[in-house]
Amino acid sequence: MIDYICCRQNQSPILTDARSYAGTYVFSDHRLVVARLDMSRFYGVLGMHQRKTTAGNIRPDTGKLASDVAIRESYKRTVETQVQCSVSSEVNSTQAVWESLSEVLSKSALDSAGTQQRQHHRHDFSPEIELLSRKQKDLRLAIGECRDHQKRQSLKNQRNRTMHEIRDIASDNAKRALDRQAEEVERLHDSGAKMFRAVQLLKRKPYSQPVIHDEKQRVVINPADQEAFIIKHYESQFHDKSLPDIPQFLGDPSPLPNHITSSEVRRAFQSLNNGRAAGPDHLSGELLKYSPPIVAEMTSDILNRAIETHDPLEVGRGTLILLQKPGKPLGPPAY
Repeated sequence: MIDYICCRQNQSPILTDARSYAGTYVFSDHRLVVARLDMSRFYGVLGMHQRKTTAGNIRPDTGKLASDVAIRESYKRTVETQVQCSVSSEVNSTQAVWESLSEVLSKSALDSAGTQQRQHHRHDFSPEIELLSRKQKDLRLAIGECRDHQKRQSLKNQRNRTMHEIRDIASDNAKRALDRQAEEVERLHDSGAKMFRAVQLLKRKPYSQPVIHDEKQRVVINPADQEAFIIKHYESQFHDKSLPDIPQFLGDPSPLPNHITSSEVRRAFQSLNNGRAAGPDHLSGELLKYSPPIVAEMTSDILNRAIETHDPLEVGRGTLILLQKPGKPLGPPAY
């Protein structure tokens, strides 16, 4: 094959652009072929696979729970109905009861508020731009194959007009996107919330995948290996192996003298901040904060039962995300 880039089908997402350039004066029938690769999409090496849609990717639109009273009331009614039908406190494991409750909260939020739309940082895309882009690409290929000077100049003029039209449409789309963001900020009532939301919309930067090197200066690609490497690094920074470990408490199960009440749990729910990231259970603070009172009652029962019976309950786990500090050299100390 001449003037083509050969790529495996399962690795085609890596190839973002490929084109041939005419006019290269070399002793060959081939044209200069240039390909652009996006290595951040490289999931097919070392046994890795392309990311699939999971429960963590489908998130409820928690912003509607905080701003829309009707959606909030619908969410509460849905939770009350689903809890009575799906969650049973007679299950042996408190962890199983908590997972069932979390699943009910997530499904109820999806049914009431819908899914959260992914934020795209490119606001200039539209079907019209896509058609014009294909048109200018065809014109560019025709210019490379044309040998008639007048026809070649006419094709160049057509392509220039098409490129100017694409820029104008992209500029209009960007202005409309800014107007939508301004309207979203103006709908907020609190001045502090307006300032926070404006900075969040205008200054948010896309997450860049950090580059991790192991002890032999080899690039660590697997996310699980990256997480294990960073955890090991920070353990070495904050954990002194020369000191003895604190022995685990092994007491007999006994009832609490002062039980955790549902009112205390409710106050803890109300103190949660909106807009914070969820943990491995994909349960955001809004789902607890705007839940009906029955959720606080069940949560207090779960906590009391877990403490009294020494039944393990995984509620304090978090998700480790590597963030590169700006202006610092690459490596674990700069995360």
